Amino acid sequence: MKTNGRKPNTMTYQNLALDCFKAKLVEEAMKTLDLGMDQTRTTRVGKSTLWLENTLSIVDIFAEKGDVENAEKLFEELAVYNILIKAYVKAKIYDSNLLGRMILGGARPDAGTYSLIKLAEQFRT
Repeated sequence: MKTNGRKPNTMTYQNLALDCFKAKLVEEAMKTLDLGMDQTRTTRVGKSTLWLENTLSIVDIFAEKGDVENAEKLFEELAVYNILIKAYVKAKIYDSNLLGRMILGGARPDAGTYSLIKLAEQFRT
């Protein structure tokens, strides 16, 4: 890209990271995501369907692994609470503030939300 006078942006790094995750190259994916997080995301990129789909896919990968810390990092850019709650369930962590945070954030809980919250309640200490 640089040879052709093109500069990689946040979307470039995100696409590369997603491909690394799919190839089970988790360490490389994490390094690539970190590089992309340092890039300024333009409004055009942030509103693109591809950026949203990629971000959701990456957050879902973290959710499946129960990686709450990294799911939270990307979640800050999204308002996709069910995927975040799924990460907590997979990590077997209960957070009593999740539903309230969702509602205060302007999102509406659905049947899936309540189902996930019920699952998370079993990890209450």
